[in-house]
Amino acid sequence: MANLRSEPEFRIELDWANGDGVVTPEFSATWCRLSIWVRGRCVTTVDAADSGLRRSIYTAAYPLAEWIAYNWWPLATEVRPSAVSTANWTWEEVRNNPWLRRHNFKAAGNGMSWPDLTLVPEGVVTAVAWRAGGAPSQTVRFLENGVAYVRSDEVERELRRFIHEVLDRLEESGRKTALSEEWSAVTAMDEQEAAFARAAARLGLDPYSLPESVADDIVAISEELDVELLDEFLDSANPTSLRTAVQWLTQAREVVREVAVSEPIDDLRRELHTGNQPVPYLRGYALARELRRKLDLSPTEPVDLAPLVSNAVLQTPSGGLEGFVRADDHVRLVLPGAELSPSAVRFAEGRSLGLALAGSRSDYLLDPARTDSMKQARAFAAELLAPAEGIATFLAELPASTDAAFEAIARRFQASALLVRRQYENQLSAGHAFD
Repeated sequence: MANLRSEPEFRIELDWANGDGVVTPEFSATWCRLSIWVRGRCVTTVDAADSGLRRSIYTAAYPLAEWIAYNWWPLATEVRPSAVSTANWTWEEVRNNPWLRRHNFKAAGNGMSWPDLTLVPEGVVTAVAWRAGGAPSQTVRFLENGVAYVRSDEVERELRRFIHEVLDRLEESGRKTALSEEWSAVTAMDEQEAAFARAAARLGLDPYSLPESVADDIVAISEELDVELLDEFLDSANPTSLRTAVQWLTQAREVVREVAVSEPIDDLRRELHTGNQPVPYLRGYALARELRRKLDLSPTEPVDLAPLVSNAVLQTPSGGLEGFVRADDHVRLVLPGAELSPSAVRFAEGRSLGLALAGSRSDYLLDPARTDSMKQARAFAAELLAPAEGIATFLAELPASTDAAFEAIARRFQASALLVRRQYENQLSAGHAFD
């Protein structure tokens, strides 16, 4: 019977080679031809000075395996970089985005030609982005650009397999290395230690070198919040202001009780549906269209959120938190005291309503990271406030899709021009069909 198992969507292939002449023992022992594939595309397609086009690089696998082991927890759990546009997920941006040292393969360094490949977890899926190019001093130039999304469990499984393959090769050569010690430290953790490491990494911190006060704060916060709210807190809070963020959240939970309630949403929760759409932002669009139909709104009418979401402002420092949502029978939002434009408040209200209608929890934070639920909530808010079909209708009456046109349409919808532009770019310019 033929083997019907599909190829993994993310894989690192090694073909061991003769490392004679390579001075560093670990490098010599793990010299290889290495190729990386993402959803059928070869990231390591290169133009090499010595051999022309090929789909692999000659390198030592050891530096990459050691870098992955050292950055295991950020690669597995640090969602924060997902808030940065993938256009900036390139090694050229490392000074502006130091987190790339924990997520981009070029950080493996050691003078070798690594692809400009970035891995950022987003919950169920991990975003993978790669860029063409190469340093003038290097003999290979990477030729491929791309962005893809791969199941996070599959990425983790492949990274583990790669590390073990390198360790097996080293064991054959009789060498004990820093890699084996680092990987043993990761795999020997009990669940409590691993939970702490995940929490620290989610904050963008090194779990192995934290000040005692910060470590104590993380432990206290982890004990106080339920798992899902904790993840949103860790994605949002300023790592240097954790206690401030906790204090703001504690106060927000008190303030929200005093917010005047909006109309109940239980009936809407039962009646609205998005089908079996697996893509978060498409679920968000569909849910918003369902709600607008339920509210009997045409695509060109602005939505009145006042009956659906009520809000209050908490004028104390929030430590980076962007908003607290109580979504029981009603939707109530507490925003931090920083001055927000009316359109920004409406977008926050839209996100809050999206979380409440699609989820089953009572409490949420407006998380800046791009986890599945937050992607869906942002897409819901965008389509609820400025429907793509309505934007298309207005654009048909205007001479061109210009900044002035987007600003005029934004005023019609009481939204921001940036939101209208993104709706245009994400839906209309891609030829999205309205259903």
